[in-house]
Amino acid sequence: MSAAFVRMPVMAWKNLFRYKARSSITASAIGVGVMFTVFLAGLLYGMQLDTERNLRWNETASAKVFAPGYFAERDSYPLDYLIPRDEQEAIAALIANTAAETGIRITQTPRVVISAEAYFDVNSEITASTTVVLAGVKSEGDESVFRIKENVDRGQWLSTGGAGIVIGNSLASDMNAEPGDTVVIECHGLGGFLQAIEAPITGIVVTDDNIINSGWVFMDLEYLDAQLELEEHITELDIAIPETANFEKTSVALKAALSSMANNFEFYTWQELAEDILALIRTKSSGSGMILFCVLIVAAVGIINTMLMAVMERKNEIAMLLSLGYAKGIIRMLFLLEGLFIGLIGSAAGFIAGAAVNLFFVVHGLDMSAAFQGIDMGYRSTGVFRSAWDFTIMGSCVIGAVLVSALAAFFPSGKIVKKEIAEIFRSA
Repeated sequence: MSAAFVRMPVMAWKNLFRYKARSSITASAIGVGVMFTVFLAGLLYGMQLDTERNLRWNETASAKVFAPGYFAERDSYPLDYLIPRDEQEAIAALIANTAAETGIRITQTPRVVISAEAYFDVNSEITASTTVVLAGVKSEGDESVFRIKENVDRGQWLSTGGAGIVIGNSLASDMNAEPGDTVVIECHGLGGFLQAIEAPITGIVVTDDNIINSGWVFMDLEYLDAQLELEEHITELDIAIPETANFEKTSVALKAALSSMANNFEFYTWQELAEDILALIRTKSSGSGMILFCVLIVAAVGIINTMLMAVMERKNEIAMLLSLGYAKGIIRMLFLLEGLFIGLIGSAAGFIAGAAVNLFFVVHGLDMSAAFQGIDMGYRSTGVFRSAWDFTIMGSCVIGAVLVSALAAFFPSGKIVKKEIAEIFRSA
């Protein structure tokens, strides 16, 4: 190994400080590009994780058990496919056995979920009506699977056997309703009869799920059962699997346990239940990924242009090194190392700045609720987006910026060293 080759890293490092202004400009261009990429990658990843989390916490749970035939018609919330009381107990026992065998704390809760029409009685006058999803839930126990109860903002949660209802804050705002106002819920009971249930609003919830906030009404399961003559039948049994558990392994074990029952109850995980929503998010993520890619391209073009200018302005230096007997490969290596060092400095600074910005939005979130009020973006969010740490994209961005910086210096210098020394001096 030649002495010149060994000295290359030292020479390249010193050259950064010989051309401080140029090095600073190039490193700044790299840093800005990396910073914005790190922040955007974290924000987009956070929006996806928030949606998945809000689905599990508020809508789908980790998994659901239905009576045979229900899943195919789930969008209409039918009362034609119900799970009777004795079968509920059998399913609950199988879930408890699976939990004991796997050592995982699996919780469950029954629900009746149907479509209904809600008529809001404000100041003793019916002022508005809207179609809602009516969920009959256990007043004490639903919180073991869902996180609706803990998000009561005004008023109070349901009471066992009580006639009250809890609604989302967006629905309350649209209907100008407050706790204490009366709502008439019109829906069909078992057998198809039409039932009108007059119930006071006991509480208003503010969840992180815009769908729950704008279109769901919660009623005590025992009271709803009596009103619709359901005879303790339910439409679904909701299951929560801890996030720390191996979800795939646990869900396979639960499905295998349920398959031993004669009635062929349907078991679906939250990914299967939210397949359409997740597909939409993947489509949106692809579009967002293209935006991110464009940001990277713009940053790369800026880096290449800056490095190219830096190399072209140093033609005399290249010619001088050639005249002193430095091999062409050594000279190209010198510029490669300079680009590499600038890329490392710029990427490190950009990553630190981007991580600091991302950390702020991880903690505080980006509040765009006013801009997205009443708009369904597909994401399960109220418009407050929290970032997350997508280290795969962030790491790829840093490595890519370093490589682009190094190669942007390496190839132009190769074109110059191929020329004769006199020609280089004349073109400088």
